[in-house]
Amino acid sequence: MQVLSYYPSMMYNCGPHPVDGHQAIDVKLDNKNLWMKFHNHTNEMIITKLGRRMFPSFQVTVEGLDRRLHYCVMMEVAPSSRRRHKYVGCESTSGSVCDGESKVRGWTSAGAAEPQPPIHKRIYIHPDSPATGSHWMNQPINFTKLKLTNNVVDHHNNVVLCSMHKYIPKIWIILSSPNENMMNLFSQPSLTFSFPETEFIAVTAYQNESITKLKINHNPFAKGFRETGKSCKRKLEIFNKSLQDEEDNSCDEQSCRFSTSGDSGVSSNEGSSPPPMIQEELQSKFYRPWLDAP
Repeated sequence: MQVLSYYPSMMYNCGPHPVDGHQAIDVKLDNKNLWMKFHNHTNEMIITKLGRRMFPSFQVTVEGLDRRLHYCVMMEVAPSSRRRHKYVGCESTSGSVCDGESKVRGWTSAGAAEPQPPIHKRIYIHPDSPATGSHWMNQPINFTKLKLTNNVVDHHNNVVLCSMHKYIPKIWIILSSPNENMMNLFSQPSLTFSFPETEFIAVTAYQNESITKLKINHNPFAKGFRETGKSCKRKLEIFNKSLQDEEDNSCDEQSCRFSTSGDSGVSSNEGSSPPPMIQEELQSKFYRPWLDAP
């Protein structure tokens, strides 16, 4: 029987990893080529008060799990830099203007990083958890319901990030039981996988025009803004306004149910993570000295 070894202070990158001499566990990023297009220009992800979904979306395929054992899968959006960042050298959507004499163009360091939200505000437990290895391997695992926010008092279980800071999503695969107590989840054997091309900077408005064009050209919800006759800046203004209106008027099944009835149950079709009180209890069990050290 395959089991996961307990490595409380070890992080893994993408690729197959043998576990205690058993079959290697492999996690692959499905839309790697699309992520690379954004990564080549330093990807940016919008964060809003109500929460904005990631694009490109995060989707992986897993192989090598024991088909009979149960696993929980979650995403942690972890800081990947100890610095704050700023965009310089060209006109941005925030209104800053190019410095014609500047030789520096693009993202650069802007001092030490600000204090980050606690770990329980930066994790998203996949709503199918816990499930058998067979379930996870029979279909791609997607995180399309995950939303990013800058609202530190968010009540919708979105992932809370700081603007102008760099992050990288990390996938956790945690051995569990069919009726796993979530408060004990992070003390269980686990493996972690990350993909360098998914690194991004959180922003409240797109800074790099190249990223703006990629979002408009590849995001299926932006197909109405691909016509000619509008400047890229104007397209972006319309695009952002449309997405904001969609957020203001939307209420998915899970968030509505949580806000109206207090039901924190997990649906197989909607993204969710434990309510704040349970999240706080989880935090104490998620101590990671390699990240918490100064």
